[in-house]
Amino acid sequence: MPGPAIENREVSAPQPGGEVGDLAVAEAPLPGMGLLTDTGETEANRVLDPNSAMVRPTARAKKTASPPVSREPRRPEKVKAGALPYSILLETYDNAENARKGLAFYQGRGLQAFTVRVDLGGDGIKHRLFAGSFATAEEARAMIASHRLSGKMVKRTPFTALVGVFDQAAAMDEAKRKAAAAGLAAYSVGAAGGPAHLFVGAFYTQEGAERQCRDLQAAGLPCTVTLRAASSR
Repeated sequence: MPGPAIENREVSAPQPGGEVGDLAVAEAPLPGMGLLTDTGETEANRVLDPNSAMVRPTARAKKTASPPVSREPRRPEKVKAGALPYSILLETYDNAENARKGLAFYQGRGLQAFTVRVDLGGDGIKHRLFAGSFATAEEARAMIASHRLSGKMVKRTPFTALVGVFDQAAAMDEAKRKAAAAGLAAYSVGAAGGPAHLFVGAFYTQEGAERQCRDLQAAGLPCTVTLRAASSR
């Protein structure tokens, strides 16, 4: 007979069949303590995602389809004006298809999630899945608690590629669609009463944002390497 149902489960994206769980790097240190690089990460900086290491139930779970990603552009995430150097690292994937499935999973649960493609040198191409743009690590941890994201980590990702600042939603949505056509995931944030800032990527180092900008410019989109922030006007 199947075991009793488990209630109040923590939120974690289903892992693709045949793969070991996601590897997540240790939390990036604060300024003055050094930053992780986007060109390589040592094994000492990695720990297994606790959610991926959980013992699987003995009863075979019925497979369900992943929630579809909305075809309509998502509205800007509402944030406070100022610097936004923190995000929550949800998962890290080896390929883009699994990253898209993870993105649908977390967006379907109300998170402002976005994917970031990074080149880790000898470790290959990875697709990181982040959520949110936060002014402080404490704000990010509060989001982890409120959404029951047990085991997820706050990361300092201050660098990003800025596509533009928009007052008109139609113009921003067109830029999002153009980025999506090039396989690039853009996300937007906006402070109350201020314009929307359209970004691609969230990086530990400036080098990662510079590589992202080259991809955007190759797709015919403007790009500026910047520290992630939102303005009230």
